[in-house]
Amino acid sequence: MPVLRYFTVFNLSQCENIEALPTEAPRTAPSPIAACEEIVSGYQGRPTSDHGGDRACYSPLKDHISMPEPKTFDSMAHYYATLFHEFAHSTGHQKRLARPGIVDFDTFGSQTTRRWLCRPPRRRSAPPT
Repeated sequence: MPVLRYFTVFNLSQCENIEALPTEAPRTAPSPIAACEEIVSGYQGRPTSDHGGDRACYSPLKDHISMPEPKTFDSMAHYYATLFHEFAHSTGHQKRLARPGIVDFDTFGSQTTRRWLCRPPRRRSAPPT
């Protein structure tokens, strides 16, 4: 049996002896991680990307990555982990490895992707003298 109840609600400004809860300070964009930026800039032929919205995704039709603003992440490490995840999806595009099942999450190669993303960037060695 449904119960109907009424409550009287007041705005905080109408109340006495009650303090407002502290508001969260706006997040500022954290500093980029140099090693991660090196990986991003070293990804030749990478898809186009933009920042905005509230979710990260890769569009194989547009060959485009959409990412939330870096300041919305808990840390830059989380931001880059998400960006690299989307990069991993983009490797299956026709212009790159042309892997079937690029958005089929059951067959998307998690171990292969981890190996590709977790390897250290190759350093260019100085020419022999």
